[in-house]
Amino acid sequence: MNVTVINKSKWSDEAVNAIVDFLAPCYGHVDMPVRLTIKSKPRAGTWGKAYFPAKGRRCIQSGEWAAVVYIGSISRSSNRTAPQYPYARSYPGRVGKRAGSYLATNLVDEVVHTIAHELRHIEQFEACRLYRLSHPDSFLHFSGAFRHWERSGRAGFGYNSCEYDAEKVAHGLLAAYQTHIENNLKARAA
Repeated sequence: MNVTVINKSKWSDEAVNAIVDFLAPCYGHVDMPVRLTIKSKPRAGTWGKAYFPAKGRRCIQSGEWAAVVYIGSISRSSNRTAPQYPYARSYPGRVGKRAGSYLATNLVDEVVHTIAHELRHIEQFEACRLYRLSHPDSFLHFSGAFRHWERSGRAGFGYNSCEYDAEKVAHGLLAAYQTHIENNLKARAA
């Protein structure tokens, strides 16, 4: 996956690029470039949004996929005095119950998981685009096509949910990232 990072957050370019450099090779080929914008937000935690092409969307440029990830402050407490890690985080609603939670030991874990989740959506959008190319009479516009493809079972998502699928992939990639960091720390200590 060819990901261009636009860092508008308080995090260093090196930190954000290190995470993306680890995650991007974990995804399949995507024909269009991916623009990943990282922004800061005032509250704790992270959240993101992946965008598929649709008329009137200013956030996505022609010929590319786009995602935005918002990174909050390190503090998870209401008075913002101290972080409360580790904690189990899960996607809201039924998807979270089905996909399970992951253990965030720090804000980096949340960022890795959120970026992995949004990049998985881009990979899903690409798979739908390729499906549409082979079935041109099936759908009228991309957003409807994606929802129809997702719920039809043809996409192969657990519970016919792209969110469930993105959560499961992000859980696995976060675990791989945590192992990667642990191994690097052990190698440096040796």
